Amino acid sequence: MHDEQLRALDYLARKGTNASVDVLRAQLRKAFAEIEARFDGVSGDARGVQPAPGKWSAHQILDHLVLSHGPAVPQFASLLEGITPGGVAIPANLQSADDERGSWDDLRARLGAIHAEFVRLLDGAPNDLSLEPKAIVAIVVKAGGEPIEWLEPLDWKAFIQGVRVHTLEHQAQLERLTA
Repeated sequence: MHDEQLRALDYLARKGTNASVDVLRAQLRKAFAEIEARFDGVSGDARGVQPAPGKWSAHQILDHLVLSHGPAVPQFASLLEGITPGGVAIPANLQSADDERGSWDDLRARLGAIHAEFVRLLDGAPNDLSLEPKAIVAIVVKAGGEPIEWLEPLDWKAFIQGVRVHTLEHQAQLERLTA
């Protein structure tokens, strides 16, 4: 395992598994509010602009978050119920085809509803909830400029921290587009 992978897992353990629910709630709310505000500030003309070949537009980032966070909600709900979710990990770089991507307004509303559901679920989670059930998550880190992707079982606290980190990564991507 690469050093970057070990650092990522250590981070998820320290800031997820070992964190209090109150800290996770505050961090998740802040990350969701900040990226939603950033999306709300993207002008209509800028939404579809790709900064370079192979780089995502704001619309593509929004689509990706809806496609990846949406299926993560039932996974998270299962973990909170003490059940290991079935199925496979949500793929990294998940995107709709250009001609199948929803409208900005529809995707923005869906993302807000998905985030609200994550917060609602997390609000009901006690600090001492079992960490035994695990969800398989696709994790991507860069090592020497190259992405490394692998599947990792995460407890519910590490899972929610992973959702937060994923949100922050795409917020930084969106900030580079709109700066």
